[in-house]
Amino acid sequence: MFDLVKDTPVYREMMRDAREEGLKEGREEGREEGREEGREEALRQAVMDIIAARFPRVVRLAKGILPTIDTSSVLRSLVIKMSTAQTAAEAREHLLAVVEADEE
Repeated sequence: MFDLVKDTPVYREMMRDAREEGLKEGREEGREEGREEGREEALRQAVMDIIAARFPRVVRLAKGILPTIDTSSVLRSLVIKMSTAQTAAEAREHLLAVVEADEE
């Protein structure tokens, strides 16, 4: 019975439409994931730029930690914290706090 139905033009058209819709949805999901990854990378770079300009001695630590952070909200918070940190020790504490929070 199924073989009879799947040979009809209506069934073939429905299947084609379903495939096209699935491809469209997949492309849109891929674009959104790409945009989010781009935002995260831009935030990571902003944090690194701030650290390099204000606390050069913390750059090595940041290079080890920043690639492991994949949450935009955490990265945005680090932009603010690194911008307002008064000392290299304070900047280091903020970076290490992210690692500790991730381990919990």
